[in-house]
Amino acid sequence: MRVQTPFITPQGIIKNFKYFWRIHFIVALCTAVATGVLAGALIVGDSVKGSLRGLTKERLGTIQHALLADRFFPPDVLNRQNTVSTILLNGTIVAPQTQTRASRVNILGVPESFFAFWEGSATPHLNKTSAQTFNPIVINAALQRELHVNVGDTLLVNVPQAPDIHPEFLLGERDTAEAIQSLRLIVSEIVPTENAGRFSLRAHQSLPLNAFIALPILQRVLGQDDRINALFTAEAIPILPDDLALHMGALDLEVQEHDTHFDLQSQQYLLKPIFSDLARTIAAENDIPTLPTLTYLANTISAKDKTIPYSTIVALPTGEGEFSHLLNKHTVASEPGIIFNTWAATDLG
Repeated sequence: MRVQTPFITPQGIIKNFKYFWRIHFIVALCTAVATGVLAGALIVGDSVKGSLRGLTKERLGTIQHALLADRFFPPDVLNRQNTVSTILLNGTIVAPQTQTRASRVNILGVPESFFAFWEGSATPHLNKTSAQTFNPIVINAALQRELHVNVGDTLLVNVPQAPDIHPEFLLGERDTAEAIQSLRLIVSEIVPTENAGRFSLRAHQSLPLNAFIALPILQRVLGQDDRINALFTAEAIPILPDDLALHMGALDLEVQEHDTHFDLQSQQYLLKPIFSDLARTIAAENDIPTLPTLTYLANTISAKDKTIPYSTIVALPTGEGEFSHLLNKHTVASEPGIIFNTWAATDLG
């Protein structure tokens, strides 16, 4: 059986188009709108991506990698040649002349080599001259607009101290006068809020409030001579753990030797778990008995209507082990889980 395909003449095509022109017009219009939306989205997306890339390059310059810490460390902890040592803090600046205040200011203690990360930008002068009464401070235009100050005005910069004991602890310093360090500086230059003036480690589009101080000045005020909390490098090679020259001083650890034992202590008041676990592992591998302890201060200890003020409490394991005999020999048990030394037991009755 032979099937014949119907032949469509040009006149038939024209008649078909005239009859269904409304449908064809709607389909063409929808196609045009969809194409415009997709093309616009691609253009806008590429524009936004390019803008964000440009902002990132502007605020970071040629910085490729950064080494940051929540405490201060010596600059030689990183085995790299081309690094810039800095101190990054968040503080408050007060302008006495205009009675204005700016909070959440990026206080940066930097050397002049820090500005070399932005090619083509001028390096501001951070060193004090003979004509200046106070040490200089360089601020960006965004901070200048916030404080309404000009070159030659003095600023009161408040930065947090780096306490060995966190203020949340009982022995921590809570007095604002002791926890905050203030220094009076003079505005020597105002840089535009671009390039180094826009430096920030946070990826946001709002303009940062930046203030630059000579690194030795900020180190001296904080009592952190030759110590920093940030390192920057323009090298593309990533920073690996093998590049870090970690030693006891860099980790804020200290070993005190005694006649029959030695103590591993932390200058941060509490020994972090990663350090305590590592120390106990090393001790176990070398058959060295360990006694983990935690010393704290109690306001009062009361028993039988008698009170002892400001006593030292030591938390330690009391089960069977190397030190159980020593504890039983020099202590007196009072309540389950509580052991007093003979002096405290006698004083409390």
